[in-house]
Amino acid sequence: MALFFAYAAQSSNTHAQAVSVDVLFMEALEAYDAGNYATACPKFEQVVRIKPGLGARVALGHCYRDRGDVVQAIEVYEAIVADAPELEAKATTPKDKDNVKDRAQMAQKNLSALELKVGRLTLEVPSSQLVLPAFVLRLDGAPVPREQIGKPRWILPGKHRIEGSATGFVTDAREVEVQARGAHSVAIELVPKKPAVEAPPVIPAPEKATPPVETKPSPVTSPPHAPSRPQRPEMATPSHGTPTWAWVAGGLGAGALVVGAAFAYQYADTREAAAADCPDQSCARPGLASDYTNRWNRNVALMAGFGSVGVVGIGVFLAGIMGTRQDAPRAATAIRVAPWAGPGEGGMLVHGSF
Repeated sequence: MALFFAYAAQSSNTHAQAVSVDVLFMEALEAYDAGNYATACPKFEQVVRIKPGLGARVALGHCYRDRGDVVQAIEVYEAIVADAPELEAKATTPKDKDNVKDRAQMAQKNLSALELKVGRLTLEVPSSQLVLPAFVLRLDGAPVPREQIGKPRWILPGKHRIEGSATGFVTDAREVEVQARGAHSVAIELVPKKPAVEAPPVIPAPEKATPPVETKPSPVTSPPHAPSRPQRPEMATPSHGTPTWAWVAGGLGAGALVVGAAFAYQYADTREAAAADCPDQSCARPGLASDYTNRWNRNVALMAGFGSVGVVGIGVFLAGIMGTRQDAPRAATAIRVAPWAGPGEGGMLVHGSF
């Protein structure tokens, strides 16, 4: 009676498990048909773990393929093709045998198509280094299982990094460029690290006794004189040419002096004529003395007037010249102009520094 109840309970559990697998498989199919591979693939994986039939395995391979996991899909299809002969031999009915053949052919067809998109890579490591302490072989950062070392594996095209490391050895890192439908091989060989060379201890030299130093009082020195304050150079005023008004005044002054000299000459000539016509101040003709006197006064007045104008003009001209000399300090300049006249001649004397 107890055995009967135990068998009944086991049958009930098996039936419930089969129902749950069927429900899980249908949920995975619905997610796969909707393109939700992130949900479908994990559910197919659960179904295969519980009931690894060829139908569920083919569905899992298709899910990997459509999700873009080409290498995982190839591995699933390869396993189906490898297991198909044994499963076909165990099939008890012609229908089961045909199902195995159909699923194996489907897997082989997808396998042949996907193999054109990937390459083959073999990672080789000396057997003596596989037993090194803490030996790890990594492919693109992920550890490679020991059973896969030395065997060809499917890999996507592109650059891949392989690293081998172990305690006490230098890490061997390499890169490989994988081509589609190409076969590649990378050998990893570790080199022991060089032991660190310890530097010999440094023995300090014995200190030498230094004799006492006799100190002498330093002579008192007077503080240095403060540097003389530099004098600011005088700004030179740019010189200019003699102004036009100075030239005009000088020309008029020179002309006036010439005219004054002419009247001085006439004055001297009148004196000579008066001396000849009126000796001892007695003139032979009445009124001649008055005529000479008028001529003298006129000549003297004109000579003095034009001479004064000439002196002023020359003075203005000289002042204009001196005003343009800026390269040296101006000094007081005394200028004297004196006209003179004599018998039969006359002129002008100019005294001063220029």
